[in-house]
Amino acid sequence: GLTHKHVDARALVDIVDVHPAPPMRVAPEHLDAHVAIFFAPVEDFELAVIEPQGEAIPLRGAGPRIALGIAGEVEVHAGTRRERLTPGRSVFLEHGEDVQVSGTGRIVRASVP
Repeated sequence: GLTHKHVDARALVDIVDVHPAPPMRVAPEHLDAHVAIFFAPVEDFELAVIEPQGEAIPLRGAGPRIALGIAGEVEVHAGTRRERLTPGRSVFLEHGEDVQVSGTGRIVRASVP
């Protein structure tokens, strides 16, 4: 649309399949009592729901990660840094950081597998 090339809209309509595909439901894989992972149908993204249930557990994930509080309160320990996640609060975690979480809330973690 930003060039002066000819655009054949009729040919596009003739070759595009406009019928919606059924929605893909992604079921979680429960790694243990604290972690459920949703593997997306792509190679570079996964989403995990983590509930520490009062224990200190590692926050796995390769590469950079984002953790978002969705219920209760969870404390994120990344080296000397401490972040308290409550619903709506998030933290960016760098690649290679050793991270643990504890508390009685629930967070989601977005990362690469």
